[in-house]
Amino acid sequence: MLIQENSHVLNSIKHKLDSDEFRGFALCDKYCPLIFLNENDSSKAQIFTLIHEFCHILLGETGISGGDGSARGVERLCDRITVEYLVPEKDFRNCWERGDSQETLELLDSLAEEFCVSKWVIIRRAHELHLISDAFFHEELNKLLAFSKPKEKGKGGPSYTVIQQARLGKLLIDNAIKAAYSGEIPFSEAMRLTLYSANTIQKKALEMGL
Repeated sequence: MLIQENSHVLNSIKHKLDSDEFRGFALCDKYCPLIFLNENDSSKAQIFTLIHEFCHILLGETGISGGDGSARGVERLCDRITVEYLVPEKDFRNCWERGDSQETLELLDSLAEEFCVSKWVIIRRAHELHLISDAFFHEELNKLLAFSKPKEKGKGGPSYTVIQQARLGKLLIDNAIKAAYSGEIPFSEAMRLTLYSANTIQKKALEMGL
C-alpha cells in the first residue's frame, strides 16, 4: 500500500490544496491501494484522515474526505470507526466523568489534549454519546469551521529530494528508479512519476547501488 501527501497539485505553488474542501482520499486496488493526505491540514487532522482512509481500504471502497462534516454512507461508517479507534467510548466516558466539575469548553479542550486529537473529534464524540446538546454541538462546530486555519509552515527544513520521498513514498520512488535502470520504463517516465530531475534520479540510483 502506498501512502502519499502533498500540499499542492504536483509542485505548482499556484495550485494549493484547500483542506476545507479536501482532506484526503483512498483508492482501492488489489495490486496497489493508495492513501493520499492533504499536507495543508493540521497534523492531528491528518492522523484522523489517515485512519479514515485506511478504513476505506479495509472495506474495499474508494472514497474522498471533505471538510464540510456532511459524511454519508460508507464515509460515515469510516468516521465512526476512526473516532472509536482514536477515542474509545469507555475511556472517553471515564475521562468525562472525572472532569465533570470543569466547564464544558474547558473539559473539551483538556480531553483533546489527553487523547491527542483535534477538538472537532472530541466535540463529535461527546455529541454522539449524548453528553452535549445538539445546539451546543452545532454552535461549537460552526466556531471551529469559521476559525480553522491551515497548518503553519516552519522556516528551513529538509531538501526537496527528502520532501518528495515523504510525499510520494519511498516505495514508489525506489521502484520507479529501478524500473528505469532495468529498462522496464523510459527514463522520462521515471522523472514524471517521481518529479525528480535527471541528475537527482542518477544520484538516487548511485545511493541504491544501481
